Formats: sequence, C-alpha cells, structure tokens
Amino acid sequence: EECAVKFQQAAKAYETLGEPDRRRIYDQASAEFEPIPSSTVSLTEENFKRRVLDSNDVWLIQVYSELEPFCRSVAPSWDEAALQLGGLVKFGRINVDKHKSLLKKLPMRIRGYPTVLSLVQDEKSDVFPLAGPYTVPSLSRFADKVFPNAVETVTDETVESFIGGKSENMPKILLLTKKSQPSLLYRYVARKYGSMISFGQMFASNNSPFVNRNGLKNTANAVLVFHGKSETPRMVLKGTMNKEKLFNLLIQVRKSMLIRLTRENYEDVCGENAQSSGGLDYNDPDDPSRNNKNSDSGDGEAKDDIICVALISDQLNKRNDSGSIQAIEQHLSRLASGSFETDLSKSKTSNKKLSERRFGNIQFVLVSSTENPHFVPFWAKQVEGSVDPTLVAMYEKKERFIMFDGKELTPSSVDVWLADIQNGETEFESVNSALGDVVSFKELLASDVNRSLWKRITSIETSLLFYMAVGAATVCAVASVIYRHLGATGVVIFIMVFSMALEGYSFFFGDARKRR
Repeated sequence: EECAVKFQQAAKAYETLGEPDRRRIYDQASAEFEPIPSSTVSLTEENFKRRVLDSNDVWLIQVYSELEPFCRSVAPSWDEAALQLGGLVKFGRINVDKHKSLLKKLPMRIRGYPTVLSLVQDEKSDVFPLAGPYTVPSLSRFADKVFPNAVETVTDETVESFIGGKSENMPKILLLTKKSQPSLLYRYVARKYGSMISFGQMFASNNSPFVNRNGLKNTANAVLVFHGKSETPRMVLKGTMNKEKLFNLLIQVRKSMLIRLTRENYEDVCGENAQSSGGLDYNDPDDPSRNNKNSDSGDGEAKDDIICVALISDQLNKRNDSGSIQAIEQHLSRLASGSFETDLSKSKTSNKKLSERRFGNIQFVLVSSTENPHFVPFWAKQVEGSVDPTLVAMYEKKERFIMFDGKELTPSSVDVWLADIQNGETEFESVNSALGDVVSFKELLASDVNRSLWKRITSIETSLLFYMAVGAATVCAVASVIYRHLGATGVVIFIMVFSMALEGYSFFFGDARKRR
C-alpha cells in the first residue's frame, strides 16, 4: 500500500513537472524568486503604447522571465550595454511572468527567454541571436546594426544641393570625417532632430575641392554649419565631437537660426517635445548613466513651458523685396542667441534694457502665409486690419495666445511687446474661445493632409463639372432623336417628364440626406 501511494505521488509530480505551464505555476506557488534588478525601463500594459509604439525612439526590448536562470545571468551585460550607449538607444524589459499579454503587441513570436528584439517605427524589427553571446560588445553591435541612418551622404558633386536644395530657413550641419559610416551618436541626432536641422556627412579627402576651398586640408574631423543658400559656413568647429559638445552645438545652432514652422516639426519646436534648449536635450531621462530609479511608468522629467513666437509673412520667399522682414528675422535671431541691447521705455512696466531679461522659454520661428493658407485667415479674425507681417505668441501648454498689438513691426516694438509678455502685462487669450472647430495651433499649419483634402475638394468640383457636361450632352442627344421622330411636341413632353423626374429625385433623396 505504501509503495502504491508513493507511486501515485510520483506520477502526479511527473505530470505537473512534465508540462512547462504547470511547472511554472508550481514554481511560482512553491518558491520565491528575487526580482532581477535593472536600471532600464520596465515596460507594462500601461506604458508600452505611449513609450514604445507612439514614439520615434529606437528600442531594444528584452523579454525575460525571473524563473529562468539564464535571464539572471545576462542581466549585468544588459545593464552595462545600456549604460555605455547612454540613452541613444532605449533599453526596455518585459517581465513575461507579470505582463504576458504584452507579447501579443510584439511583431514576432517569442520562442525562448531571454529574447532581445528591436522595435523602431516604420522599420522592420530584428532579433538578437538566441545563441548569444549576451556580452556588452555584442549587444552594442546589435544596437548599432538596427539603428536607422537619417544622415545624408554628401560628396563634392552633391554638396551644393545639400546646402541650398532644402528649406532656406533650415540649418544644415555637415560633418567632415575620415570614417565611412556615420557614428551612432550622429545618426541619433539626425533621426531625433531631422525635422529642425538637416544632417550630412562627407569624407574628408585632401583632394576634395570643397575641403580645400574651406581651408580644411589635413583635417580629420570638422563640423560645418550652414544657413541659407550660401556655401560659406557660418561656423566651423574642428576636432572630435562627443555627446555633450555636439548637443551644445545643436542648441546654439537651433536658437540662433530661425526655422520654418510646419505641422511635421511643430511638436519638437512648439509642442509637447519642445524645451527651452530649442527642442534639444541630451539629458535623456531613460539614460541609465543618470542613475534614474527604475519604475513601471518610465515617465521622463517635467519639461519647460514654452512660448512659441511666430513671425508670419508672405514675404519670406521674396528675398529681393523683403528688407524689412529680413531685419525682423535678424533681430529675432539676435534675441534667441542673447546678443542684443535695446531700450524698453515704451514698455508698460519698465524702462530696463531687454538685455537684462532672459528669453530661455521663448522659441522664435517663421511661418510663411503663402505656404500655410489656413494659418493667416485665423489670426486675421483676432485683430483689426492687416496681419501680414505680424507676430503671434502661442502658449501651447496653457492653450493660449497673444497677437502683436503694435501698428508697425520694428525691432523696438517687438522688444516692448515681448517684455510685456514676460512681465505678465499682456493677457493671453484662450484658444478655445478663438479657434472654434480647430483643435490646436498645429492644425492651422499646412501638411500632407491639408494638401490631400484640397485635392479631394478640387477633384469633387472637377467631377461635378464633368458629370454635368456629360448629362447635358446626353439630354441634348436624346432631345435631338425625339425631335426627329416626334417633332417639337415630343421634345416638350420629354422636357416635362425629365423635370418631374429631377423634382422627384430631389424630394425623396434630398429629404433623406437632410434627415440623416
């Protein structure tokens, strides 16, 4: 009897331990496992869509189980790789024991633990070899491999088109280097800030006419900054660029050069992603080197409140006839870079000099009224008279705005207006009371949606004209046939019947549409 009981117990144990799912339940219920610590982001059902699917970041995601010893052994290499990459690539983990439902949102089937895969918006996902090795160099090489390249390759034949071929008001940064491929850092900034600045890389050959023309022969590394269509760089910085130096350069470039505001770059410049550094920040809250505490939410730091000041004009494309606009542009650039000195005697609050005031939370941008036909008519409703050119301060976070209230747009009147805004002497108007059906400032800017909508409207009008012409031709043809066979009386009867048919259609189908 005792042997039979033990045999039954052994059979039951084999049945439990022989199936992975039952064994996992048994282990979880019968043993306590220490959590695998990590400084990387914990991904959950609550934050996965917001942090990963809706972001433009490059993610390496580790799917792991705390019940698997191998997952515990690779944890130090995983954290060290994240530390060395310094936030350029986001590292996140999914605990399959707690968040198994997240596996359905991954682009591939998970066959074992740990599994490391890449997730990049609009890019095909890749999987780290299951066999490993899970070392810091191999994980770093995998991150470098899957990171997309948004850097334009520039040669002596294409350098002119790189400098002058794109938006005149978009700064261009050209990296001269002996390396054949862009570094991970340079690809990171090109992907993250490509809507505000164009990035290119050129091989630093001593035989290059462009290199020799700029006096950079025998220079292994240099960064050239261009603005406008001039092939003469505004800045030339020699030497190797590390992360801090590169971001300081980007901030300086961004704040001293006005860019065109579009729907595509709105979030980076004036919206949720904007910061007082001009939408640029290398202090990534997910960078493990910053000793952040790991949490399931993975929320970043609070960002500065940004007031976006837009110069609106239809003369931005007319460089030969817009001297006054150029003067205002240059003045706004000086304000952004901090190199200014002017009298505020007309200000409502003070006659101090504007140079004593800080403009760290203001972003200056350009909006072409010809390229954004929906933008200017809205602002025209807010003030009396012409609004071209004019300024508008948009406070996205508070959903408020202020129109320029001066009759003449001059550097001094701009200074007075800005000082009054910062001192709180000019009241912001609520967006909700002014925009009406428009949801946000962003929707006033032109985009592919606007253009496609316009094409749809014009195509509908074209279609109506076409069908009206075809209908008229058909009616004429039928009337001609009836006239030949039945004479004028037949034509009159045909017109009467046709008119009654149109009225009946309008009565039944027109009323039905109104009821709907």
